[in-house]
Amino acid sequence: MEFSVAIDGIAIIVNSANAVESLTMEQLRGIYNGTYANWNQVGGANQPILPYGRQSTSGTYEFFFETVMKKEDFANTVSQETGNAAIATKVNQNAGGIGYIGIGYAEQARGVKMLSLAADAGSDVFMPTDATAVYAGDYPLARDLYIYTAGTPTGATRVWVEYILSAEGQAVVEEAGFYKLDAATLDAMKAKL
Repeated sequence: MEFSVAIDGIAIIVNSANAVESLTMEQLRGIYNGTYANWNQVGGANQPILPYGRQSTSGTYEFFFETVMKKEDFANTVSQETGNAAIATKVNQNAGGIGYIGIGYAEQARGVKMLSLAADAGSDVFMPTDATAVYAGDYPLARDLYIYTAGTPTGATRVWVEYILSAEGQAVVEEAGFYKLDAATLDAMKAKL
């Protein structure tokens, strides 16, 4: 069974020295499919873009592949990293770097900054730190985070899922830098138990 346990606003990060402040989803896709190879093509300095992403076994990779890439191939210039911390480190170390990581990791990363995103060129831009935009679905890379159980949880597994869905468990979600579930989703998850 699938249980939503938290909400993530996947953050697009660049090196803190990068002058770019926002991208559209089309520009982001263009960076990761190889259409754009220089920051000056998206409003930045004349500098090569160094894209970093997650390995193909990651849920974040899968979400980015479906939502941003629309299931089209990544450019062979995208360096696949093993986790959020590795991406943040690479972006910090490379002035032309860009990566995507969970909001819970982005706010703690050093030497990087988060970009605002717009659904398209005519849309407003939103930051992954804007809780209202994340909950409303206006931030284009907001998603639920899940756990899975082998059928309806019982015993210790049920106690664990109940804890995650409790006020205390949802407080831990927020302490980790993610967003707690909205009331309707929380009620639906409790009803699944």
